[in-house]
Amino acid sequence: MKTFLEEIRLPDEKKTLDYLEEVLNVSTINDLLAFHANQKKDRSLSKKMQFNLPLSPQVGGNLYALTQEILHLLNYTDRQVAFYISNDIGFNATTYFNRNEDEPHYIVFNSGLLEKHTEKEMRFVIGHELGHLIYKHADFNYVVEYIHYSGFPNFIKKIHQLWSNLSEMSADRVGSLAVDAFDTAVSAMFKMSSGLDMESLQVNAKHFIAMNDKLVADMTTSRQNYLTETHPANSLRIKALDVFYHCRLRKSFLKSRKLVQDHKLHRQTDELIALLKDQPEDDIEQAGLDFLTAAGYYLINGDGDVAAEEYDEFMNMLSVFHSWPPDYVKQLLKKSKMMTIINKSASIIIEKCPQYVPSLFRTLVPLITMDKRIKTDGIEALLLIAGKLKLPKLDAIEIILEKIRGKYQPIV
Repeated sequence: MKTFLEEIRLPDEKKTLDYLEEVLNVSTINDLLAFHANQKKDRSLSKKMQFNLPLSPQVGGNLYALTQEILHLLNYTDRQVAFYISNDIGFNATTYFNRNEDEPHYIVFNSGLLEKHTEKEMRFVIGHELGHLIYKHADFNYVVEYIHYSGFPNFIKKIHQLWSNLSEMSADRVGSLAVDAFDTAVSAMFKMSSGLDMESLQVNAKHFIAMNDKLVADMTTSRQNYLTETHPANSLRIKALDVFYHCRLRKSFLKSRKLVQDHKLHRQTDELIALLKDQPEDDIEQAGLDFLTAAGYYLINGDGDVAAEEYDEFMNMLSVFHSWPPDYVKQLLKKSKMMTIINKSASIIIEKCPQYVPSLFRTLVPLITMDKRIKTDGIEALLLIAGKLKLPKLDAIEIILEKIRGKYQPIV
């Protein structure tokens, strides 16, 4: 079962989490937090649970039995899991990873969620929350909260935001294994998105899915970015679940316990994930991204030695225009030479949107100050870039002076 659970996990979600764990040194921080929690016998989570109602055979017996059934179904044996109910009216459930090995992990269902969901629908919710434990999402989130998410650079914040959306989709796939019919998962999703049940609005699952398909089709043609703070847009999330529930991979495993390659599933899922990623909306934005990528790379590599601060600023700069800059830089520079890209993209901008030129140039200026030195060759490189944009030398120098005044921090 564990092998299958890893097979159904979104590859992009795992890739993104692996990247974040590496750049945030999560493994090292995890070890420190775990050692500290176990040495001090940290009871902070169990104290937090004192404000909630614990599920047991005597309290909420049917729901408790359901949690144990799904724990067994998913073969989750890493640690005991305790289930609680909070008096929160919000439509939500929360998973807490516990580093104190003397205590269980916790899953808390809000009373607002329980009031609206049937027992069958709660199967999906329970499976979803256990998915966050199985894939160690809750473990990672604990570290992120500890090291202050608000202090991360823009690039890391956006990657984390993308991962948060994808992690919900991965957990939805686990939740779908716990339900007997797709309509059950759909009705649970409907309630989470509207606060109502389908019957009260005279809608059935077939009509709701048809409406949802239309929404996703419209999103696909708009070329906009639909990334939200923590959870994917409901229509994308429901479509992703629909695609997985009816895929060959899931059906084959549940029928014969055989893993199969499912290229259709990967293709359909990639198309949905693309809607969560920043991408240029038109030819001018595409030219702007290509210009900043090639020109930025040219500037930070001018002296042959790229400082970590320069690379980080380069990634933060590009993250405004693209969700995964490291890959985009590699792919773009593989296609053509750096100066060829600069010349081609600059000519498009000059022809179609010359008013975009000063803004692009301003974006590049901070790259020459990141190593705490402003060197003559860096200024010369910037002025060369200005020339490619047909930006007069005087205008370029005024922008450079404007950007470094009061912001340049030299080494002391």
